[in-house]
Amino acid sequence: MERYKNRHECAQLHDDCHYANALAGQVHDRMPVLLQQEDFARWLAGTADSDMLKPAPDDYLQVWPVSRRVNSSHAPSDDPTLIEQIAA
Repeated sequence: MERYKNRHECAQLHDDCHYANALAGQVHDRMPVLLQQEDFARWLAGTADSDMLKPAPDDYLQVWPVSRRVNSSHAPSDDPTLIEQIAA
């Protein structure tokens, strides 16, 4: 974390993409690298290497249809119904 002038701490985000796994490949040809919990310490210590930069396992994520309201700039971002499963 970095400490800023106003003394608030802010977690850093690093965005790496890789080719998509089978699940994500149904909608896009690439996906973000998602570290596994056992890789956190090496990543944070700066000892990570390229073996960690791989697609997530096919069973790591889930997919379900949601309301088109999720794309609306007028929908409140904290509305939990935005990610509820709907009939396809």
